[in-house]
Amino acid sequence: MLDADVVLENRQTLQLLMQQENVEGYYSNFWGAMSEKGYYDRSADYMEIVDREKMGLFPVPLVHTAVLFDMRRELSRKLSYRTPPDNYTGPRDDIIILAHNFRAAGATMHILNTHYFGKVVIPLDHRFNLKDEREQFDYILLEANVFGPPLPHSPHISFVAKPPKDKLGFDQVYLINLERRPERRERMMNAFDILGIDVQYVPAVDGKKLTPEYLEEKESMTMGEIGCFLSHYYIWEDMVENNYGRVLLFEDDIRFEPYFRKKLGYLMSDLDRLFPDWDLVYLGRKRLRKNDERLVEGSERLAWPHYSYWTLSYMLSNAGARKLLAQKPLSKMVPVDEEKWKNAFSPRNLLALSADPFLVYPTHYTGEPDYFSDTEDSVVIDKAQDAKMTKEEL
Repeated sequence: MLDADVVLENRQTLQLLMQQENVEGYYSNFWGAMSEKGYYDRSADYMEIVDREKMGLFPVPLVHTAVLFDMRRELSRKLSYRTPPDNYTGPRDDIIILAHNFRAAGATMHILNTHYFGKVVIPLDHRFNLKDEREQFDYILLEANVFGPPLPHSPHISFVAKPPKDKLGFDQVYLINLERRPERRERMMNAFDILGIDVQYVPAVDGKKLTPEYLEEKESMTMGEIGCFLSHYYIWEDMVENNYGRVLLFEDDIRFEPYFRKKLGYLMSDLDRLFPDWDLVYLGRKRLRKNDERLVEGSERLAWPHYSYWTLSYMLSNAGARKLLAQKPLSKMVPVDEEKWKNAFSPRNLLALSADPFLVYPTHYTGEPDYFSDTEDSVVIDKAQDAKMTKEEL
């Protein structure tokens, strides 16, 4: 799928990146814990806080890079990045000295993750080149694009051309988007311009336009859930009809991780080495039982997924698509968050894996401002009560 030299370059760059990140590919502007000697230590809930799976205001020993101080408080006079507190014997490091000054003053630093404030990019040193710097800059553009229109191009950098587009080594790359959500499609297309990804736009099946006759066959699902499933189902059919070997699917409510292309290349090299006959690989999803998942032996980027939903992006092989279609899922549709689907599908022989950490995340989490879901926030079709609904009522 990828040239060997490219894979090697990606792997070496990512190894450098991971050395510079705090833990397991994560980088943030706070420490979950601090060792007795004053250095970084991992807390049990660090990654849950970073991934915003656990949200709130958390006391932490150290916050750096982006810190909010109230200079009107008397306590601020006791804080310093340069002058350590009395009897300090720790490292001569500015942010660690600040943390100890907080502790000596009887105060505590806190991290707030109930709102999204942006991302801190990984500091690059002499081992990285201008190409790596550009990829970080591209990531900043992608993040700025999440909450607003694309940043305008400055006339002073007009010589910077957009990268040529390709399909990342796949036979097809799909973007699923509702036609009545053009703002999401525009945002994603701009993201693909930045990343240099050639995609095929697929209008999603709109649950609001499904006929009452079709809905009578389904079981207590929202119209959005039915439309979402059909959108994916038709792509599986298109893949088999065109005999595509491997495809990649994106939904329209995602944000990309830094160095997305490099990390995807690294992931694909692990897949081809460990599981050349893979069927499906999640790039982003919502895990329901994280503690029941484990990393794949011999890989730093692959995990065995447990039950999950909110599928943001995944890769699918031709064999995987045929297995999915062979289950005749149109006659077995159940809500995606109901575990009774296990009894409806057999044999369960899909070789499915997941990126870990994920390569894409949702633009908004449930409960955040501006969050909405056309899948979840739609009319529930109850076979017992709604079978007689008219088209106008739907």
